[in-house]
Amino acid sequence: MVRVVPLLILAAGCNPSLRIQVLQPSLVTSPPEIQQLTVVDRSRAKNVGQGILGALEGAITGEAIGADTNGRSRAMTAVVTGLRASPRFDAAETWAARKDLESSLFDKELSWAGAQRICEDSGCQGIVALEAFDSDSSTDVDKRIVERVVDGKKVKETVYDAQRVTRVTTAWRYYDVVHQQVLDDLRTFDSSYTWTESGPTERDARSKLPDQGASVAYVGTIAGTDYAMRIAPTYVWVSRSYYGGGHDQLKLAKNHVKALDWPGAARIWTELHATSPDPKIKGRAAFDLALAAEVQGDLQTAASWATEAATLLGNGKARSYRMAIEGRIADQARVEHQMRTTPVDEAPLAIPPR
Repeated sequence: MVRVVPLLILAAGCNPSLRIQVLQPSLVTSPPEIQQLTVVDRSRAKNVGQGILGALEGAITGEAIGADTNGRSRAMTAVVTGLRASPRFDAAETWAARKDLESSLFDKELSWAGAQRICEDSGCQGIVALEAFDSDSSTDVDKRIVERVVDGKKVKETVYDAQRVTRVTTAWRYYDVVHQQVLDDLRTFDSSYTWTESGPTERDARSKLPDQGASVAYVGTIAGTDYAMRIAPTYVWVSRSYYGGGHDQLKLAKNHVKALDWPGAARIWTELHATSPDPKIKGRAAFDLALAAEVQGDLQTAASWATEAATLLGNGKARSYRMAIEGRIADQARVEHQMRTTPVDEAPLAIPPR
């Protein structure tokens, strides 16, 4: 259920670190009947009547006409990619007919009759809809004086700092077509990114910033990726440090970790924990044994070792790790609940509209 994969070993004195991959629960829990999701863009039809206003706004503010169109496309691609990366769902983008999307200038939910038609065509049990998309960008330029040494002399130069802030606001709905309920109705989902570039002139600094279309596309991708994580359990990377110094055996075990030989490292830590008279060394061995158990997916054993390490070492590092393991145990229970599925051939496609 939980995939834990060591990726990178970083040596930092006696406290080397690594990253492991864990399955993070989503904020929204789906019924077990939903396995196939269809992603639709209801915002594109909704904004048709705003095309002239959008063009006028682009002319007035300097925003690139069509930036939102590209941003919506990137958001759609990103949410599909994120859902497919989850072990919980399969997902695909569907270009449904406008009559089925039922989009307009008004904030209107997709009807269950329209949702059922979409799922009949695509074989889905749930629909993720991008309901609205809007972007806003601002660029500011400041200047500062810096001192440089040129030919042994101090000279003052003016440096221009240009900053572009792009914000994207999206609205999403997640429709459970099997049970005819909206599982998530997120009206305002804000995403943003800030770019900063410097140059000897204001024009040079501005020229290094991404254009409007590129910046909106980038933040649109962030919005889609983040929404996928909101509704689907997702693999994420977390950092972990361990003790690789202070004793010859700890240094030897570190070599086994670098070789990804966790059983070999665990044997050394186990022996050191059993034989060392020094509570500090014993605590470090217990800490590392907690990490070995976490890597192997045994969180209860990891919690036991982490508790002993926190008791023997009495430091913030050990206490923080114990809390991290306790958090993972709580998350694991949620993930196991969210990963439950009903075979597709046993689940109805959709309840007929009333």
